[in-house]
Amino acid sequence: AGAIMAVLNYIDFFSTSIQRVALSTVVNICKKLPSESPTPFMEAVPILCNLLLYEDRQLVENVATCLIKIVDRVSHSSEMLDELCKHGLIQQGLIGLLVKLSSGSVVAFRTLYELNIGSILREILSAFDLSHGVSTSQLVGGHCNRVCGLDLSLFLSFYQCAVLEYDKFPV
Repeated sequence: AGAIMAVLNYIDFFSTSIQRVALSTVVNICKKLPSESPTPFMEAVPILCNLLLYEDRQLVENVATCLIKIVDRVSHSSEMLDELCKHGLIQQGLIGLLVKLSSGSVVAFRTLYELNIGSILREILSAFDLSHGVSTSQLVGGHCNRVCGLDLSLFLSFYQCAVLEYDKFPV
């Protein structure tokens, strides 16, 4: 875990090719993370989420792999999952990645559209609402308005507008 932070703390100062090598190293470390003591590598999550916003596809893929490995390691603990959310995994990571993909790639947008991502998000949030006893007064439009500090209604509104525009064009 100390090695992850040693690499990530200075990643911005290197060229893209060195960043790729550094992230490959971090991926290899993440593949071997112990699930017994996940706290030390949790501090890398904000930096990794920030790296998801970079333009280099290979770098972003490596970062996504690291985040997936970290989530796998802590998935047994709701407290650790909450901690991931506090570090910006949803705001900067997941939603940012979906927005970036769908705004820059017709294939990504079409895939999200065909998967009906809006309905999937509503189902996920509805399942959370039901399993965690969120009252209907806390619901907006059939889903929980705020999860880990993220205003999901804004994302869903963006998505719905994009779908309306997408439907106007033949594919």
